[in-house]
Parts: sequence; C-alpha cells; structure tokens
Amino acid sequence: MLRELLYHSGIYSLNITLIDTPLLGLDQGSAEAASENMRTGLFEYMSSNQDKGQIIVVENSRSLPYLNFQSRGVNLIELTEKNGFLPSPD
Repeated sequence: MLRELLYHSGIYSLNITLIDTPLLGLDQGSAEAASENMRTGLFEYMSSNQDKGQIIVVENSRSLPYLNFQSRGVNLIELTEKNGFLPSPD
C-alpha cells in the first residue's frame, strides 16, 4: 500500500492518511456496487493496520460494511447537517 511505502521509505513521514470515498471506485467495470466481502475486507485491512499513523476515511454511511468499529479501536464520526463540515445555521 502507498501508505506503507511512504511510512518506511518516504523522506517525510506525515503519519496521517486521508482517503475520500475508497469504496466508490471498487464498483467500476461492473453493474453492481462493491460486494460486502470487498467492502468489509478493505475496512478490516485499514483498521488492523493502524500502527503506521492515523487514517481518516470519508465515506457515505450507507456504503459502510457492518463491522464493530469500536472493538477495532476505530472512532466512527457521522457528519450530519447539524454537525457536518458546514453546519446549517439554526
């Protein structure tokens, strides 16, 4: 993974990785969305490889696989209209 290469061989180690909608490209070339196994495998991999810095993943909640994120040490934050990047005024 690119993240591991930068961690071990990069001149600068930022210790943070930001990934925007990683599941979006997994369905290219097929008529269906990414399978549950593929989605689960990707998030299991990221959650089990936290030793090389923080990973921030921005993903649609309806695309997330069913995983117990808390038991894996993952802090899941759901952004809504009230607490999102650009909260709407009340």
